[in-house]
Amino acid sequence: MTVEQLRTQAGALVQADDTVRAAAEELSYAQAQFGLSATDAFTAALDSAASTCRGASSCARSSTTTSRDRAAAAADVHRDPPALLGGGR
Repeated sequence: MTVEQLRTQAGALVQADDTVRAAAEELSYAQAQFGLSATDAFTAALDSAASTCRGASSCARSSTTTSRDRAAAAADVHRDPPALLGGGR
């Protein structure tokens, strides 16, 4: 994998993390407006997406992983963002 490909993968990981953070803010607003029970499905999807981002981020930072492992983790995060949030395509 080239340096440019790794940069692209890292950029995708940062974008996914930013998206999850923004969604968490939106979730807080929705919970205040509609209540916790009305947002349970979104909360679960967001928790899953956040967990995936943390896992990919940890993998990307680890010096013991290969560039292939880091790329695979980043690809998992940005392959299908709607699926990560439970929406599918």
